[in-house]
Amino acid sequence: MSYDGYSFLVDGDRTYLWSGEFHYFRLPSPDLWRDIFQKMKAAGFNSTSLYFDWGYHSPKPGVYDFTGVRDVDRLLDMAQEAGLYVIARPAPYINAEVDGGGLPGWLTTKPGNNRSDDPQFLKYADEWMTQIDRIIARHQLTNGTGSVIAYQVENEYYNGSAASRAYMQHLEDKARSDGITVPLTGNNNGTFNTGTGALDVDGPDSYPQGFNCSTPTKWNGVPDISYDHPAGKPLYSPEFQGGAFDPWGGPGYDKCAELINDQFADVFYKQNIAVGATAQSFYMTYGGTNWGWLGMPENYTSYDYGAAIRETRQLDPKYYEDKLIGYFTQAVAPLTKTLPVNAAQPDNSAVVDTVRMNPDTRTQFHVLRHADSASTSVDRTHVSVDFNAQPAADTSYTYDDTDPALQYAGSWSHVADQSYTGGDYKKTESFSNHAGDSVTIPFTGSAVRWIGSKTNNHGYADVYLDGVKEATVDDSGSQSQAVLFQKSGLSDGAHTLEIVVDGRHSSGSSDDYVSVDAVDVPTAGASAPTYPVVPQQPGTAITLDGRDSHIITANYRLGDSQLQYSTSEIMTNATIGNRDVAVVYGDPGSDGETVLRYASKPTV
Repeated sequence: MSYDGYSFLVDGDRTYLWSGEFHYFRLPSPDLWRDIFQKMKAAGFNSTSLYFDWGYHSPKPGVYDFTGVRDVDRLLDMAQEAGLYVIARPAPYINAEVDGGGLPGWLTTKPGNNRSDDPQFLKYADEWMTQIDRIIARHQLTNGTGSVIAYQVENEYYNGSAASRAYMQHLEDKARSDGITVPLTGNNNGTFNTGTGALDVDGPDSYPQGFNCSTPTKWNGVPDISYDHPAGKPLYSPEFQGGAFDPWGGPGYDKCAELINDQFADVFYKQNIAVGATAQSFYMTYGGTNWGWLGMPENYTSYDYGAAIRETRQLDPKYYEDKLIGYFTQAVAPLTKTLPVNAAQPDNSAVVDTVRMNPDTRTQFHVLRHADSASTSVDRTHVSVDFNAQPAADTSYTYDDTDPALQYAGSWSHVADQSYTGGDYKKTESFSNHAGDSVTIPFTGSAVRWIGSKTNNHGYADVYLDGVKEATVDDSGSQSQAVLFQKSGLSDGAHTLEIVVDGRHSSGSSDDYVSVDAVDVPTAGASAPTYPVVPQQPGTAITLDGRDSHIITANYRLGDSQLQYSTSEIMTNATIGNRDVAVVYGDPGSDGETVLRYASKPTV
């Protein structure tokens, strides 16, 4: 097992981890563990994330039970037999809405500060780790004896103090001394990506809809989890929302399944792909039941979670959306190594196109969704596909936002080298949320582009060319160096671009900010996009039907065939015998256009 800034590698092969959380202690019937694992595998999952509950295995100090419904050797064998990698999460603290967060009840009678470098706590934590680590170690892929590919240390531990770092370092050293050789991971929102106690990969948890299922049709906007993507490490979300727990007096788990439904999976899981995630684990994929005193007091017996596999082990509609995306992540190998590309935005400003490209194969992935990610409207649009596009890091523009050519009027803020400007051109940007504030840019040429960042607190701007209003642009969303406006075909001469803060924002945004990152004046020799308008067939378009997202794959080798692009989505593809086979899909009644290129005319 290894990793780099793009993805995890298994036996040297880049691997997209599509993982589902499962708690064996919430399904105390070992014969049914296999059923859950097989259902996960059938849905395109290639890995499962497993908490190990200290309190479930230890009724009193020094006593540990790994038999019967607690036989985790058997559990790990079954995961391997089902063809699933395992992300092992033995804590010692797991949260998981279990009583005491997995700390055994007898620990409350002992002196010492839990989850700290207090020697009294570490004595008992080490005892637990010795017991569980010897089982996990013999199931590691790195030993050739199992499918465990990662080991999580602690859980949601955000304290970066010196004492807390010493605690984390102790746990990491203990795991290594116990024979754990796979990468050490965490879900501490990047707290331990550097410094003492640094993990191999420390990723962000994300529950963008929270845990109130009372109004399941009300959505919060998509997050950008790439804030926690340090150089040299893959973007990994150890827990991304797969449902929600329901407390006593709550609306019930059917409402939670409605909140985190198949549309949520379609929009939010693809958004993670759009920002570069190559490892996503969904909490929960099967929730199960709080038996006896297992659950924390806030929650009742069911831990259904509104997950893709319900408490009854029946399949929620979300399961089938997970399957469509999961199969795609496993079939289309270039997805495991991508860089962001600054793409021209669709011809409908209600839609955003976030583009990534594999730098080796040049395969592109256009992730389309509504600019207001909570929108329920139906919008038709066209995109531009340019095989000559370069990664954002290799792109340059005519004017940075700090250039004197840009004439600001009003109360603009000009910032550099901030936490939120890391993706900006030269790490600078200018912004304002005051209606009427403007920036004017005189330029000479036949085309112009306004580059800016899109976030969930950005609003509308009016754009003028030579005094004539050309568009109202929605600057909200989630993208760095987005092409917010572009115009070509102008007379080759002097022109003026003006951007005016509108003072309004869409329902999916929280404020009216407008960002200026750069302005580009393409030279006359700049090549036109490979496909300026996609789809090309007159009268057709790409349709986003309410809460909807599409991934358009372009410049991709389908075996011996060259896929230029398809506005239908790829579910899977394979070479079977001497035939290249691809399964593509689209919404009922929508247009789909697939373009293949051959050296000579094929027989159809």
